[in-house]
Amino acid sequence: MYFCPNCGGELVFDPASGMLVCGSCMSSFDPATATGMTGAQESHETMSQDMANDVTAAMGTGTAFDMQTEQQYQQQQQQQSYGMNGMPGNVPQGAVGGMQQDAAGDSEQMMRVTIYKCSQCGGEIYSTDVSATGFCSFCGTAQILESRLDSVRKPELVIPFSITKEGCKQSYLGKLKKSFLTPKEFKDPEKLDRFRGIYIPYWFYDYDINGPVNLRGSKSRRRGDYIYTDHFNLTAHVQGQYNGNSFDASSEFDDRISQSIAPFKPEGAKFFSPAFLSGYYADLADVPVETYAAEAQNFVAEDIVSKVSGAFPGYEISETQKKAAGNTLINHCAQKKQRSAMCPVWFLSYRNKDRIAYAVVNGQTGKIAADMPVDKFKFILTALIAAVPIFFLLELLVTMIPKSILGISAIFAFITMCIYNSNLTTIKKQDEREEDKGLAARKRADGIKDPDEYDKKGRKLLPNQKKSKKNEVSPFMTVFIILAVIIVGIQALGMFGSESISLLGIGVVAAGINVGTAGYTLARKSKYKNPLCAIMVLAGVLVTIGLAIFKPVSDIYYYTGVIINYASMLVVLIGILNQYNILATRPLPQLARKGGDDRAPGR
Repeated sequence: MYFCPNCGGELVFDPASGMLVCGSCMSSFDPATATGMTGAQESHETMSQDMANDVTAAMGTGTAFDMQTEQQYQQQQQQQSYGMNGMPGNVPQGAVGGMQQDAAGDSEQMMRVTIYKCSQCGGEIYSTDVSATGFCSFCGTAQILESRLDSVRKPELVIPFSITKEGCKQSYLGKLKKSFLTPKEFKDPEKLDRFRGIYIPYWFYDYDINGPVNLRGSKSRRRGDYIYTDHFNLTAHVQGQYNGNSFDASSEFDDRISQSIAPFKPEGAKFFSPAFLSGYYADLADVPVETYAAEAQNFVAEDIVSKVSGAFPGYEISETQKKAAGNTLINHCAQKKQRSAMCPVWFLSYRNKDRIAYAVVNGQTGKIAADMPVDKFKFILTALIAAVPIFFLLELLVTMIPKSILGISAIFAFITMCIYNSNLTTIKKQDEREEDKGLAARKRADGIKDPDEYDKKGRKLLPNQKKSKKNEVSPFMTVFIILAVIIVGIQALGMFGSESISLLGIGVVAAGINVGTAGYTLARKSKYKNPLCAIMVLAGVLVTIGLAIFKPVSDIYYYTGVIINYASMLVVLIGILNQYNILATRPLPQLARKGGDDRAPGR
């Protein structure tokens, strides 16, 4: 904790001024030279503009990209040190502690903090302050979090908050105004006041690039009845540095969230000082640096190729060409170093039973990403209001016989059921965070085995065993698939006479396939499926097929079938609405760690 030398009041970092401000006497102090808990003086320099994550150059056919030569870079390193892994160079005057790794040893890279842990989800954040915190940002639990003193490794860099809490709230309210269907509790001022400033750990990857970008472009022109296309070889040589490509180093921070508020601007980074944490919290780093190394290299190559392509206006360059050029340039992107950094994020959570919604704001740029579920009542009311004019418009413009309406209703029932099943698959992937590399890396470090790769006894599954495990529903599907094939086959043979080429005929085909779709839904192992959806759809399928076979004379039977089909669609659409709200939120996190900061000595 930092105290005012004038009145003894607590100092808190102010994003608006970039200074430590005393809440009592309103004095302000430079956080880079503040006196902290130990009374040690820390002085750090602002990051050089050359650390920016940017590739700039004048472009033209065959023009070289000469952002910064290796000689210039080595001269720069002799002039200043960034305190990274004991790199040679002159340490900024007055720097102590972590900035003098060779002199003071690894222990000087550590700092004493208070770690707060949620007893519900296991989430951990830390702060240099010692005041209790009354809620968990990760799972929304409203309770005093458990706390303990511990040591964590200092990051090398920090991007301070520049967006104030009030500015963050106003930006978020502006986003909510564009979302009419958002539940009203999301606009509750009391909830908005729970935005918490958290520094999220990131890895910054720096690269030296020295290689060609070869593209194939074309220009077309019309002359009379002919179109002439000229093809060109577009070549550029890229030489320079690409610094500050960032990926989050916390398994608690979902990769999809971190990517949605990216990028952070590395030119705003400063050498780390605990003073920047005053009044804020920080997440623990637990993702190994190599986790995103390949992805970072691919991103650098793709981004450079994109910039090169943009420097040739008027040429059509296919995505295939860009991808091929990127794959070639990867071999000329050499990772220079990686640096640990803290990046500012405003964090808000809304909890509803076993689901939670997050709203996050980039504390440097103000970019917002938010989970936006919809209010069911507002949605249904809006849909009914919109349906009235559509109904009368169709009544005036379209005339159909009852058999055609029945066929169309069967087709729509099939489409909605396909969407329903697709959403179940997406929910499974999202809730298990299958594509989150940071979480997967942490699980591997903790010795947690993938259930798709190992059996219950911890034995690794063979390829054929994995396949059978993933196809557990196959026996249940067999009967339904056979029925669907028989029905479609009957329809294809024209056993329904002239109806085989009508809307009803197409609807019967859709209904036959829907037998398999509904059966698959019933067989799936998902706590989010609603069996009523599949049962209602099967009822509509049987009625549609029965009417097509027996061909009653009275239209009332066909209208009855239409009503049943649309009733099943209504049930499925409500299920799809529930699925949307599930996809717009997240399961309560289970974040228990083993050992905390994996970069700490002896861990």
